[in-house]
Amino acid sequence: MPTACGGIRTVRDDETDTDCKEETIFIVPPPAHHKFICAKCGRTFSHHPSLYRHLSMECQKKPQFHCPFCDYRSYFKYTLRRHFNKVHKTINCSFDTFFK
Repeated sequence: MPTACGGIRTVRDDETDTDCKEETIFIVPPPAHHKFICAKCGRTFSHHPSLYRHLSMECQKKPQFHCPFCDYRSYFKYTLRRHFNKVHKTINCSFDTFFK
């Protein structure tokens, strides 16, 4: 079993393969300031509110905000607003017309 600093494991392409290959794998621990870990996906966060937002809005969920002009989707309204203002700035209407 590999450790945080790395390790070597033997792998086979399938059960009947007799030629084993060794590969070195490295597991990088999260930065020391990332103390909060999502139990569902393993993503790390440095602040508890960030983990809470991730769990309530992002983790294992589909984006709920959709751009009416393209296929862009977002988990957060503010990132959709940023997309709208940057990509669709030539459209002569306000973001608030579509999203109240």
